[in-house]
Amino acid sequence: MRPFATLLIVVLALVVAVSCGKKEKETGPKTAADYVARAKGHFVDKDTALEDLNKAIELDENCVEAYELRAELFEARYRDSDDANDAECAIADYDKLIELELDSPKAAERLRLRGVLKLGLGDCDDAIADFKGSIGKDKRVPKTHEQLAQAYVAKGDTDSALACYGLAIQYDRENASLYKARGHVYYKREELDKAIPDLEKVYELQPEADVCMALAQIYLDTGHRDKALEWYEKGQKLDPSMELGTSAW
Repeated sequence: MRPFATLLIVVLALVVAVSCGKKEKETGPKTAADYVARAKGHFVDKDTALEDLNKAIELDENCVEAYELRAELFEARYRDSDDANDAECAIADYDKLIELELDSPKAAERLRLRGVLKLGLGDCDDAIADFKGSIGKDKRVPKTHEQLAQAYVAKGDTDSALACYGLAIQYDRENASLYKARGHVYYKREELDKAIPDLEKVYELQPEADVCMALAQIYLDTGHRDKALEWYEKGQKLDPSMELGTSAW
């Protein structure tokens, strides 16, 4: 092949390469919506997705979907690493979302999720305020009442915690974990006569050997040996390795 022809081929190849590069750049993300869409495709790679969401928010500081997705990513990283900074970042995004859409149908859930993060950081009072705010927008979510109860337990206010567990159970009567949690509060308060019905309800909904053994111990401690033996035998049938006095919590 002549040198001129070879040179022409090389030049054409370079032109094609440059053209393709320009085309690729032209088809890359341009708007906040474009970066959000690309972030969804990178959601498994949290760092890459965060870069795209940061760019989306840089282009549109009121991009609700970008804040929602970024908060979700920060929450996931917080669960994986327990890094308080990730929790704080998620809280900041929920702050912005609540500011942007205070009357949105999603506001109750955003307040609840922000409360969970604050409770995880030990900010009981702020968490309580968020859970109450969420309940004020939608009182029918048992999970919110349950988490408000947990915040009150963390703060040492067992009276309020019991009231909240009661409301949670009112909206979700078949949830064994709610009865178990309320029974634990009664047990810690040494109100064993009230802990017993809750633990027996747990067994009715979801038989567990540790619950049986806890009931056996409570009945033994309160002088009801026949009932203690009855629950001990039930626990042994469910798990022969389970011993008397095993805590349900």
